[in-house]
Amino acid sequence: MPNLYRIEGYPLSRDYDRLAELVTKSSIACIVDFDQDCREIARANYSSSSGTWQVSANGIGYIWASIREDFVQQCERLHLEYFDFPRSL
Repeated sequence: MPNLYRIEGYPLSRDYDRLAELVTKSSIACIVDFDQDCREIARANYSSSSGTWQVSANGIGYIWASIREDFVQQCERLHLEYFDFPRSL
C-alpha cells in the first residue's frame, strides 16, 4: 500500500470490548476498512436513547448494533482500529 494511504504512527487498538465501553462515555475516532486496500477515518459512538453502538463517516453507516456482542463482531469484520490516546491529552 502506498505511503499516501497509510495511517501510521498513532496509538491504535483492537480491544473492541474496551471500545464498546469507552463510547458510552464519549465518541472515539477510529479507522475502518471499506474496500480492498482502502481505509477511512470514522467516528464510533453509543446512543443511550436508542441503545445502539454506531460507527459512521461521511454519511456512511458502517456499524449499527443494538447488542454489544454484535458490535464487537462487526468491528472485527471491518478490521476497525481506534485511536487509543491517553485520557490526559
